[in-house]
Amino acid sequence: MINKEWDAFLSYNMISDKLPAEALLKALEDAGIKCWIAPRDVQKTMKKMIDRKLVQSPGYDDAIPFAIENSRVMIIIVSSQSMQSNDVKNEINVAKDSKLTLFPVRIEDTPFVHAFRYHLNRAPWSDFFGENSGSQLVNVVHELQEFLGLNKETLVDNKSNRPDVSSQTLLEKKHKSKESSYLK
Repeated sequence: MINKEWDAFLSYNMISDKLPAEALLKALEDAGIKCWIAPRDVQKTMKKMIDRKLVQSPGYDDAIPFAIENSRVMIIIVSSQSMQSNDVKNEINVAKDSKLTLFPVRIEDTPFVHAFRYHLNRAPWSDFFGENSGSQLVNVVHELQEFLGLNKETLVDNKSNRPDVSSQTLLEKKHKSKESSYLK
């Protein structure tokens, strides 16, 4: 297997899906899954590209494909907003070109549409919303650990690695605000 710098690249709508992305990121990293996420990792990646003399003056549009190509799997946070994001669609296309496994995680009960339907319809997906979001989060982490072949010692069953209440609270706030916006 080719050695990759990151286990997972997280693709999401940075405006509307930030809270669930951060909750998922925390759970994955607590379980030993090395993740890349924008905007946190962009500057470090650009510096790495300069140090390796790949690009003299890289930008976001250089760092993101580099990170995707150097990841083992792409996790796509799927929402009605992410399915409208050209950036997320572009990231999926780069991942497909790079032959990455796509791992969709739905954060709301919405069917895949347009490019998402085309690229993800046959991919097994996980849900991460509603009353069972805490246990769903644990399942997402387990599925990724199994796929990546990571040491079972780092599983989220370990109480020190179990997602904390603040991660679940972030999700609950996100979904309550979406529900209230749908009622308006």
